[in-house]
Amino acid sequence: MSKRGNKDHSTTYFGQSPRSVVTPSTQNDFINTDDGQFVFSMWTAKINGSYEFPWQIRVTPALRYQSGQPYGRTILASAAYGVGGTGGINYGTQRILMEPIGTRTQDDIAIFDVRAEKYFNLPSNRRVGVFFDVYNLANSGAFQNINWASGATFEQPTAIVPPTIARFGMKFDW
Repeated sequence: MSKRGNKDHSTTYFGQSPRSVVTPSTQNDFINTDDGQFVFSMWTAKINGSYEFPWQIRVTPALRYQSGQPYGRTILASAAYGVGGTGGINYGTQRILMEPIGTRTQDDIAIFDVRAEKYFNLPSNRRVGVFFDVYNLANSGAFQNINWASGATFEQPTAIVPPTIARFGMKFDW
């Protein structure tokens, strides 16, 4: 498990906008951070191997499982927030992180891929290989990213794992 942080005050993180400007210009840029740094944990596990079947056909399955992306709810604050339209911020609209990143996590993602390949020997120690790949064999429809902004689209998907796809190809070793 690794701790990750961001001290560069970027306006985007994982496709979201927890800050409005690149450099910290207000105290809002430090809300729900550790002295301006986003601190959270993530993990990834991958298992793969190869088995050679008769006729020298090699099959390589791969399973990748990763923790869901950590996130926190954001709001878009403006001068209209406050009692009777007063008491809001007086310097325009600002995206504010209402929860520390890591308060919530997206769903974990599991992806299963497989490759089958066969090589044919050619003269002069050369060979040609053919392969067949299938990505996302279980057709996971997991959300890769969601909307963090409060409102009607909060937690709606913005990116989904692509469907099962297949690829054929050739390799030439000389």
